[in-house]
Amino acid sequence: MKKKVWIFFILLFAVGCKSTNLTCTKTIIDSEDVKVEEKISLNFKKKKLDKTFYSLDYYYASNIEANAEATKDSLEEQFSDYKDSKGIEYFFSNTDQGIHFELQMNPNKVSDEDKEYFEKQISYKSYADAKDELISDGYQCK
Repeated sequence: MKKKVWIFFILLFAVGCKSTNLTCTKTIIDSEDVKVEEKISLNFKKKKLDKTFYSLDYYYASNIEANAEATKDSLEEQFSDYKDSKGIEYFFSNTDQGIHFELQMNPNKVSDEDKEYFEKQISYKSYADAKDELISDGYQCK
Protein backbone atom coordinates (compact mmCIF):
# COMPACT_ATOMS: atom_id res chain seq x y z
CA MET A 1 0.00 0.00 0.00
CA LYS A 2 2.81 2.44 0.87
CA LYS A 3 4.39 1.81 -2.52
CA LYS A 4 1.17 2.85 -4.29
CA VAL A 5 0.98 6.05 -2.23
CA TRP A 6 4.56 6.99 -3.14
CA ILE A 7 3.91 6.33 -6.83
CA PHE A 8 0.81 8.52 -6.65
CA PHE A 9 2.77 11.43 -5.09
CA ILE A 10 5.59 11.09 -7.60
CA LEU A 11 3.11 11.19 -10.48
CA LEU A 12 1.26 14.11 -8.92
CA PHE A 13 4.53 16.04 -8.50
CA ALA A 14 5.59 15.30 -12.09
CA VAL A 15 2.26 16.45 -13.50
CA GLY A 16 2.18 19.56 -11.29
CA CYS A 17 5.62 20.70 -12.47
CA LYS A 18 4.95 20.03 -16.12
CA SER A 19 6.54 22.46 -18.50
CA THR A 20 5.35 23.12 -22.03
CA ASN A 21 7.40 24.57 -24.85
CA LEU A 22 6.24 26.50 -27.88
CA THR A 23 8.65 27.20 -30.74
CA CYS A 24 7.70 29.46 -33.62
CA THR A 25 9.73 30.61 -36.63
CA LYS A 26 9.37 33.24 -39.30
CA THR A 27 11.54 34.40 -42.19
CA ILE A 28 11.60 38.18 -41.85
CA ILE A 29 13.95 38.98 -44.76
CA ASP A 30 14.57 36.86 -47.84
CA SER A 31 16.49 38.59 -50.61
CA GLU A 32 19.38 37.77 -52.91
CA ASP A 33 21.86 39.23 -50.43
CA VAL A 34 20.54 38.20 -47.04
CA LYS A 35 18.06 35.92 -45.36
CA VAL A 36 17.01 36.50 -41.76
CA GLU A 37 15.10 33.93 -39.76
CA GLU A 38 13.51 34.75 -36.44
CA LYS A 39 12.70 32.14 -33.81
CA ILE A 40 10.78 32.52 -30.58
CA SER A 41 10.76 29.70 -28.05
CA LEU A 42 8.58 30.03 -24.99
CA ASN A 43 8.75 27.83 -21.92
CA PHE A 44 5.65 27.65 -19.74
CA LYS A 45 5.74 26.15 -16.24
CA LYS A 46 2.50 25.61 -14.41
CA LYS A 47 0.76 27.32 -17.35
CA LYS A 48 2.72 30.55 -16.76
CA LEU A 49 5.47 31.94 -19.01
CA ASP A 50 8.78 31.03 -17.39
CA LYS A 51 11.43 31.76 -20.05
CA THR A 52 11.64 33.35 -23.47
CA PHE A 53 14.30 32.55 -26.04
CA TYR A 54 14.42 34.90 -29.02
CA SER A 55 16.92 34.38 -31.83
CA LEU A 56 17.86 35.81 -35.19
CA ASP A 57 19.89 33.92 -37.78
CA TYR A 58 21.46 35.98 -40.54
CA TYR A 59 22.59 34.21 -43.73
CA TYR A 60 24.63 36.28 -46.20
CA ALA A 61 25.25 35.50 -49.88
CA SER A 62 28.58 37.37 -49.98
CA ASN A 63 30.97 39.37 -47.78
CA ILE A 64 29.96 37.10 -44.94
CA GLU A 65 32.56 38.23 -42.39
CA ALA A 66 32.05 41.96 -42.99
CA ASN A 67 28.26 41.68 -42.98
CA ALA A 68 28.25 39.50 -39.86
CA GLU A 69 30.50 41.98 -38.04
CA ALA A 70 28.30 44.94 -39.05
CA THR A 71 25.19 43.05 -37.91
CA LYS A 72 26.81 42.15 -34.60
CA ASP A 73 27.81 45.79 -34.02
CA SER A 74 24.28 46.97 -34.80
CA LEU A 75 22.65 44.42 -32.47
CA GLU A 76 25.22 45.09 -29.75
CA GLU A 77 24.40 48.79 -29.92
CA GLN A 78 20.67 48.06 -29.74
CA PHE A 79 20.91 45.69 -26.75
CA SER A 80 23.96 46.99 -24.85
CA ASP A 81 21.75 48.84 -22.35
CA TYR A 82 20.53 45.42 -21.16
CA LYS A 83 23.95 43.78 -20.81
CA ASP A 84 23.82 43.88 -16.99
CA SER A 85 20.05 43.70 -16.59
CA LYS A 86 18.66 41.07 -14.29
CA GLY A 87 16.80 38.28 -16.08
CA ILE A 88 18.18 39.19 -19.53
CA GLU A 89 21.11 37.62 -21.35
CA TYR A 90 22.20 37.78 -24.96
CA PHE A 91 25.02 36.41 -27.03
CA PHE A 92 26.33 36.06 -30.56
CA SER A 93 27.99 33.25 -32.47
CA ASN A 94 29.39 33.14 -35.97
CA THR A 95 28.04 30.61 -38.43
CA ASP A 96 29.32 29.45 -41.80
CA GLN A 97 27.04 31.88 -43.61
CA GLY A 98 26.56 34.69 -41.11
CA ILE A 99 25.74 35.24 -37.49
CA HIS A 100 23.40 33.92 -34.80
CA PHE A 101 21.99 36.23 -32.12
CA GLU A 102 20.13 34.91 -29.09
CA LEU A 103 18.30 36.77 -26.36
CA GLN A 104 17.17 34.87 -23.27
CA MET A 105 14.74 36.37 -20.77
CA ASN A 106 13.24 35.26 -17.50
CA PRO A 107 10.04 37.34 -17.17
CA ASN A 108 9.94 36.73 -13.42
CA LYS A 109 13.32 38.43 -12.94
CA VAL A 110 13.15 41.24 -15.50
CA SER A 111 12.80 44.70 -13.96
CA ASP A 112 9.56 46.64 -14.48
CA GLU A 113 11.43 49.16 -16.63
CA ASP A 114 12.84 46.44 -18.89
CA LYS A 115 9.45 44.72 -19.05
CA GLU A 116 8.12 47.77 -20.88
CA TYR A 117 10.75 47.45 -23.63
CA PHE A 118 10.42 43.67 -23.96
CA GLU A 119 6.65 43.56 -23.42
CA LYS A 120 6.01 41.75 -26.71
CA GLN A 121 8.43 38.93 -25.85
CA ILE A 122 7.42 38.35 -22.22
CA SER A 123 3.74 39.28 -21.93
CA TYR A 124 2.15 36.06 -23.18
CA LYS A 125 -0.53 34.96 -20.70
CA SER A 126 -0.83 31.33 -21.79
CA TYR A 127 0.45 28.78 -24.27
CA ALA A 128 -2.76 29.00 -26.33
CA ASP A 129 -2.74 32.82 -26.38
CA ALA A 130 0.94 32.89 -27.40
CA LYS A 131 0.40 30.36 -30.18
CA ASP A 132 -2.66 32.16 -31.53
CA GLU A 133 -0.92 35.55 -31.46
CA LEU A 134 2.28 34.29 -33.08
CA ILE A 135 0.42 32.43 -35.81
CA SER A 136 -1.62 35.56 -36.54
CA ASP A 137 1.69 37.45 -36.83
CA GLY A 138 2.83 35.04 -39.55
CA TYR A 139 4.92 32.57 -37.52
CA GLN A 140 4.87 28.84 -38.02
CA CYS A 141 4.57 27.11 -34.67
CA LYS A 142 5.17 23.61 -33.44
